[in-house]
Amino acid sequence: MVIGIVVYSETGHTWSVATRLRDRLVAAGHSVALERLETVGPLKKSAKSAELRSRPDLGAYSALILGAPVWGGLPAPPMVSFL
Repeated sequence: MVIGIVVYSETGHTWSVATRLRDRLVAAGHSVALERLETVGPLKKSAKSAELRSRPDLGAYSALILGAPVWGGLPAPPMVSFL
């Protein structure tokens, strides 16, 4: 099973959680790819969406895990744009 982990992290905390998750999944015998969503420019806290530098190709994964911080009860705008 190839697992893709797609993450947006502004401060690095969500990224650190994703790397620990990846390490545990690899230790359990899975093949894991960690993908980071990056924005074209800085985000305003009032943003509803964000322009992404690139979009990961999800075709190679048999399972997908998404990670992002929550802003005002919703996923962060980069994850919303990705979805």
